[in-house]
Amino acid sequence: MKYRLLTAALASILAAFPTAAQFYTLGSEPASVRWSSIETPTYRLIYPNGLDSLARVYALHLEQAAALVGNTAGFRPNQSFSKRMPVVLHAHTAYSNGLVSWTPRRVELMTMPDPDWPEPTPWETQLTIHESRHVAQMQYTAARPFRGWTYLTGQLVSGALAALYCGPAFFEGDAVVAETALTRGGRGRTADFLEYFRVSFAEGGFRNYWRWRYGSQRLYTPDYYRIGYITAAGVRSIYDTPDFTARYYQRIADHGGVTFNNFSKTIEDISEKKLDAAFAEIRDSLRSFWNEDDARRAPFMASRPLTSPGKRYTELNGLTPAGGRMFAVRSGITVPHQLVEIFPDGSLEVLGNFSSSSTGPEYSAATGRLFWSEYRRDPRWELRSGSDIRYMGADGRRHTLTRGRRYFHPAAHPSEALLAVCEYPVGGGSSIVVLDAQDGSRLQVFKAPDGMQLLEPVWLGGELYSTALTDGGYCICRIQDFSCVLGPQPVKIRQIQARGGSLLFTSDLSGVNELYEFNPADGSLIQLTSTRFGAADFRFSTDGSTLYYTSLSSDGRTVCSTPADSLVRRRADFSRLPEYPFTEELAAGEPQKTFDLEAAADSLLQGISAPRRYSKLGNLFRFHSWMPLYVDYDAVSSLSLSSLSSAASLGATAFFQNDLGDFWGSAAYKAGYSRSNGW
Repeated sequence: MKYRLLTAALASILAAFPTAAQFYTLGSEPASVRWSSIETPTYRLIYPNGLDSLARVYALHLEQAAALVGNTAGFRPNQSFSKRMPVVLHAHTAYSNGLVSWTPRRVELMTMPDPDWPEPTPWETQLTIHESRHVAQMQYTAARPFRGWTYLTGQLVSGALAALYCGPAFFEGDAVVAETALTRGGRGRTADFLEYFRVSFAEGGFRNYWRWRYGSQRLYTPDYYRIGYITAAGVRSIYDTPDFTARYYQRIADHGGVTFNNFSKTIEDISEKKLDAAFAEIRDSLRSFWNEDDARRAPFMASRPLTSPGKRYTELNGLTPAGGRMFAVRSGITVPHQLVEIFPDGSLEVLGNFSSSSTGPEYSAATGRLFWSEYRRDPRWELRSGSDIRYMGADGRRHTLTRGRRYFHPAAHPSEALLAVCEYPVGGGSSIVVLDAQDGSRLQVFKAPDGMQLLEPVWLGGELYSTALTDGGYCICRIQDFSCVLGPQPVKIRQIQARGGSLLFTSDLSGVNELYEFNPADGSLIQLTSTRFGAADFRFSTDGSTLYYTSLSSDGRTVCSTPADSLVRRRADFSRLPEYPFTEELAAGEPQKTFDLEAAADSLLQGISAPRRYSKLGNLFRFHSWMPLYVDYDAVSSLSLSSLSSAASLGATAFFQNDLGDFWGSAAYKAGYSRSNGW
């Protein structure tokens, strides 16, 4: 009985956190993929054969990040372990993401750059800083006073400790703080990231920390990355405590690993206020900053709503005029992604469901089709996916133009049946590909130089331009020679379109999203709109008399309009960067304030090993966790308390999972058991 009680106690600990924290796998790469590895002082990178250059880029970024992210975290990445931490690079998926997981401990990075609306920082920089901060955060689970538990259970206890003492809002908010402090273009330096809070605070939508953190079935609540960032950045900035994270972990150690409400208590120790009062002070600081910013940018242009908010929070995005009609993508709390038509009186007609992982739509006058790109998962391999170009014809039926490629952001030629799309090959880099809009055949390919990520192509007359992302931030480049005609700067440039002889685009150059007009012929840049909270999806009517756009309120994102003769039309200076709350204080609090890979590359290269073959068979059994009891692996993996406690007995259990996450299981010994007699 005592063994069952002990197992039940362990199960209670395990049940305190999500299943994803334990025995988690992203899926499988295609069986045909062969693997190589390289080593750095901190990591062992495992990657598909033939991608040595890509692996070396990530190795350099990871080591540079390791030297920076631990300065205010209390731990350096992998500090609590003697063996290098595995990092698996997944290059065959069209999704852009990354994770740090324990049981077993590893980093998994999806190397395809974000094709949608990336931050003004190159993907490998953004990803490695964010995930490296997570590696640093988790070091406390194998440090004092928990090191003894690692001898008893291996990595089994790490997930429980992460849930008990941190939680996703703390982890993710702190990692976004690291991005923002260590680069010129982290999420805290963009208008999009805190846009909803700006609107909500101005409309009097105050909630306490817990309501923002856990959300509501009635009120829209942004994801916990944002509230985590606001809290962590606010504590660091307002209370001049750049080592907030380190103090959080030190408090756990000082209390011998037994402390409740450590997050609230750490903030109380720093601010000398309860969490609610401290958060209210942070909120008021944000509101004051934004009110002052509003006063600097005023006056604002008049705006007339065309559509009305739904009963629950609903957004209209991707506003697209098409042959005298207007389309958009609608989504919300109670509404899936849908393609809708918007009529002049503001009413909507639903044309069918629409993929939530799409770029577009874009209208082609030459073909009468509405084009977009749409993610497609492989039916067999979870970590192989692509992006197809699809379209809807005049008959309302949907068709697939291309399959099995990684094409994004289709841009229609103004008079010919041509599409320009952005392509991201598995081996890295990006290209603009010109397709036949009738049959999808490839007609021309323009490969970008190293260090440039192409994003949204656009035709200006017969010439191709594209937005692009470089080490310096966003720019607009001429595809013929890939010269930057505007930028680069660490601000966003998106939703680019041609009008007359100019390029129109949305940018947060002023601190909110506004519409700008750029003339490549003379280099002039004009700000066309002035809104209080920013807007997006700007589109002129066919006769040019009205500008339509989407505008955010606390109830949703609706379509609004402004007469073209009411636009502000003032010169803009692309060299002047906007100010955002907390960002300068965050940067000043870092001992090493910038992520400068070029300056450190020579010394970092010396610590990177030569590539070598990685044997899947030789690394099949990686034991990562164990316990001095016999338990059923299925009960542990499903966190079934009743099954786990009933299956407990004297013995031992060890759990294994390979680095690639496609082979796992357990080995167990049950004392006193025989096949013939049972107990």
